[in-house]
Amino acid sequence: MAALSRAALTAFYKQRGLAGLNEGDITNLFDSIVVTSEAGASISTTDVDAGASGTAGSVDVFPTTAAKGKIALVAADSAGNTTTTLTNASQAGARTYTIPDALASCNFLLGTQAAVARTATADGTTTGTIADGGLLQHVTVTSDSADKIIILPTPTPGTIVVLHNGATGYELRSSNPASIAINAGSGAGAESAIAANSTCVVICVTSTAWKGFFMDADGDLAKIEAAA
Repeated sequence: MAALSRAALTAFYKQRGLAGLNEGDITNLFDSIVVTSEAGASISTTDVDAGASGTAGSVDVFPTTAAKGKIALVAADSAGNTTTTLTNASQAGARTYTIPDALASCNFLLGTQAAVARTATADGTTTGTIADGGLLQHVTVTSDSADKIIILPTPTPGTIVVLHNGATGYELRSSNPASIAINAGSGAGAESAIAANSTCVVICVTSTAWKGFFMDADGDLAKIEAAA
């Protein structure tokens, strides 16, 4: 498709009795032009909308070789009239990010690294509960009694929680001790004792199980005791 200049577009509209269009009008038309499918077309614009509210749209991107698939960008309904934006952080150089074949349809496990502080409480509620915070969290634990409790976040497989405490230990529980185990231990009120000056790494392996280990003050490694 041959490129259509602003002059040509202006002449086109003048020919049809729309001579009142000025250069700004033509620029706006170029910048918000609606393009129908045409093989070989090349488009340069500041904004592209595929579809409209209530009318689904998609963008298909094809590779060099014929009949070798495509990438389709398609929107699904959201809970509200919101916009999901895909953008990059500042890059130090040119980058290519490749999506590997997961061998089955699946979801991305997304999250942000969070550093939070929690204070153990008598029942693990309020400041003793670690909120859901994405794939990886580092939690600094403060406790004034080895009997006070810290509660892990909702079990989402792949979630990793790193907990570090000082001179006083605490008890570690899952969000539902009766059905969500720590190192295969579960039961009403089940908990794992965490010693002073421990750095614990707890990994959610299923929706009902956490596994964990800890390093003591000088880095010796051992498993966290099973909740009981």
